[in-house]
Amino acid sequence: MEIRVQMKSALEAASSWSSRVRSETEATGALAVLVDRVDLGADGIRISIKLPLEPVDNRVIHATTDLSLVRMIPMQMRRRGVEVKLVIGGDHEFSRSCDPVLLKLIARAHSWFDELVTGRAASMVEIGEREKIGKRHVTTAITRSYRIGKHSALGHFA
Repeated sequence: MEIRVQMKSALEAASSWSSRVRSETEATGALAVLVDRVDLGADGIRISIKLPLEPVDNRVIHATTDLSLVRMIPMQMRRRGVEVKLVIGGDHEFSRSCDPVLLKLIARAHSWFDELVTGRAASMVEIGEREKIGKRHVTTAITRSYRIGKHSALGHFA
């Protein structure tokens, strides 16, 4: 019977704190009381919360005055130059294996190659002038995009 009383007390306390956190006026203070520790690791954010339990019938149940909860939130740190971006949630497999900038370059290189083969573009110089990049960049992109397409996991994009 005492377990049910403890559970009821814990659920009532959680409900009370939940409404405080959602309140615009009490949210900051409530979070300051609830959040015990936040650890940032390479694989995620670990948040430790201590939920204060209120006494039942003006008496403290055993020596437990708070309930400790720990939540691990998967996260990835992505660097681009000097900037670091935290990617929380989402499909980590996709974001780990595919670089959107590289995929865009491969797609553009294949489009340029198709233009050359079909005669819509006379030369790589013409493509470079239209795209405001050098002939060397066009040549390198086309050559490397087909090399990547044949020899890597990105082959299905080629």
